[in-house]
Amino acid sequence: MLILTKFISEGDHLPYSKNSPSERYKFLGKMYQDMHINGDKLNNIEAKSTFSGSSLLFQAQYIKRLIAHFGISELLDYGSGKGKHYISPTTIQGQTYQNIQSYWGIEDVDCYDPYYQPFSTLREKKYGGVICTDVLEHINEEDIPWILEDIFTHASQFVFANVACFLAQKKLPNGENAHCTIKNVEWWTQLLNTIAKTKQINYIFTFTAPIKTGRSIHIHSGMKMETLKEVFQT
Repeated sequence: MLILTKFISEGDHLPYSKNSPSERYKFLGKMYQDMHINGDKLNNIEAKSTFSGSSLLFQAQYIKRLIAHFGISELLDYGSGKGKHYISPTTIQGQTYQNIQSYWGIEDVDCYDPYYQPFSTLREKKYGGVICTDVLEHINEEDIPWILEDIFTHASQFVFANVACFLAQKKLPNGENAHCTIKNVEWWTQLLNTIAKTKQINYIFTFTAPIKTGRSIHIHSGMKMETLKEVFQT
């Protein structure tokens, strides 16, 4: 962690970048591509249900409130998986919508997932908001800084992300746990602070961490308290 923040805080080049990722990143990417095509064979999960993007639903109401608050018209889902909820009916709080865009009240949504061919191209433009749900823990530690940089670079109004700080149920084809980077909340917030301080972007990151009685949610934000209360309805 100290090495990663040293590179960023001193203004030096990061050890890896979007155009020059680590070998570990490439190695993991091949396994993610395989799972998108062939499914999770170790857990007998078919391809259409592997990295489907289904967990987006748990964050949908917070994203809806951010979209309304900032009045954005374009959204990027960074690491969308197969984007299940963008292409099929979605039920939220007992009401069924044509898709999640209908629930959010926004039409222009781009999906990006470098390991899923239909969404493997990322447009070089800014979006009102960028969301990244259940993605960052799947990235190896050394490449997380440039991924965060890329996420912030594509946002003009806000970034919303959530991170799991615990092991996944899924395993990769080589037997490794699918959550490649398991770090505590302090590790993530230190890195995020180092990167976000150079940006003029509103952001909310939530972290789900294990505790003795289950799991707890931690919120780290670069937004006004009034906005946070509006998003989380507190």
